[in-house]
Amino acid sequence: ASLSVQTLRCYAVLLVCRCVSVLNFEAYVPGDTTVEHRVYRMVVIAELGVVLMLLAHIKPGSHEVDSKLVLGLGACCALMACMFHPSMNLFMDDAKYGDYCWVFSVYLETVALFPQLIMVSRGAASDQGLSSASLEGPTPHVITCLTLSKVLEFLFWSTFWHIPWCRYVIVASLVQSAIAGDFVYAYYKAMRSDKDLPTVIMSL
Repeated sequence: ASLSVQTLRCYAVLLVCRCVSVLNFEAYVPGDTTVEHRVYRMVVIAELGVVLMLLAHIKPGSHEVDSKLVLGLGACCALMACMFHPSMNLFMDDAKYGDYCWVFSVYLETVALFPQLIMVSRGAASDQGLSSASLEGPTPHVITCLTLSKVLEFLFWSTFWHIPWCRYVIVASLVQSAIAGDFVYAYYKAMRSDKDLPTVIMSL
């Protein structure tokens, strides 16, 4: 299974929104020093650059999900961002768009892996019974690393539960970890056994 173009598009959109918020305002940037702010902004820009580079070189796979699903997820995230968003620029009336962009990127990142997980499940169903070494490709490692990063993000931000806006990140990280939990478990079982990943996924 290859990387999902739809998932990459979700990440491109959410990273653009995140750039809009963190490059214009400091309220969304973790850290207390100017150096930390600059490093975080550079990381976000670098992430966007990597995603755009991947989008330029990766073509949709045979098991790619329909773009209507992604548009639906994006619309739901946008609606949630309008209904539930923090007020992190209290003294700047013209900066509300930063709040919307930031929380939209948080919501969209929570569901961005959905197209990739669906694509992998379809590929596993078609590969079942074949001797395809699915763990040789980068896709399982990418999904697992993204999920583990959300677990670490949850552990980090949970120490700031007393700060209201941090709760958005905490809940989003927990939800995304739960969404991909089954896949990470299958990945772990496949790594520990002599079975390939499609067989393990279909056995869950």
